[in-house]
Amino acid sequence: IARWNEFYNYMSTHNPADPAIYAYIKTQMDVDEFINYQIAEIYAANTDWPQNNIRFWRAYAPGSRWRWMIFDVDYGFSLNTGAGNNTLKLALSAKPPRAYQTLLLRKLWTNTEFRALFAQRFAAHLNTTFTTARVTDHINSLSGAIAPVIPAQAQRWKAPKSVAAWQTELTKLRTFANKRPGYMRTHLANELHVSGTSALTIQVTGQGQVSVA
Repeated sequence: IARWNEFYNYMSTHNPADPAIYAYIKTQMDVDEFINYQIAEIYAANTDWPQNNIRFWRAYAPGSRWRWMIFDVDYGFSLNTGAGNNTLKLALSAKPPRAYQTLLLRKLWTNTEFRALFAQRFAAHLNTTFTTARVTDHINSLSGAIAPVIPAQAQRWKAPKSVAAWQTELTKLRTFANKRPGYMRTHLANELHVSGTSALTIQVTGQGQVSVA
C-alpha cells in the first residue's frame, strides 16, 4: 500500500507533459502494457470499470514497475449499453466515482508522446486484434463449443431462460463486434481533436511482414 500511495501521490503532483517527468514515470509503471490494458477495457465498453474491478501489482524485485491486469469484464460487450458507449470518455473522466482510478490516464494524456502512442496502438488493435471478423470468429468458436449443453443448462438452471434467449444474447455480441470499431474510431478522433482517418494502401513484393506505427 505504501509503495502504491507513494507512486500515486507522485502522479497527482507532477506533470507528465514534462519529458523528464514522463521519462521517470516510465521507470515506475509499464506504460506500454498500461496502454494495452486501457484499450482492452475501453474497447469492451466495460461500464463496471474503471470505478470498480481494478487490479494492479508490482513485484518486490529492484527495478520492477506497476502493471495492471484484466479483471471481471461481465459488463462488457453491451450488457447494459450499446456498441456506441463512449468508454474512452469515461476512462478520462475526472468526476466521482471514477476520478481516483482515472487519474493516471488523465495525467498521462497531457503528454504528447503518450497520446500519440495510445492513438496509434488503439488504431493498430482495431485493425488486428479487434476486427469484426476476428472477434466474431472468437464468439462463434466459444459459443459453438458450449452449444450442445445449452438446452440442459437452460432446463436445469433457467440461465439462460431458453436456447432462444441464449441465441439472442449471441446476436448482441456479434452486433457489438460489428459496430464497435467504427464507434471507437469516432471516439478517438473526437478525444484527440482530429478530423478522422486516412486510407493507406500497401503493396508488398516478395515475402515478409509490414507493420505501420
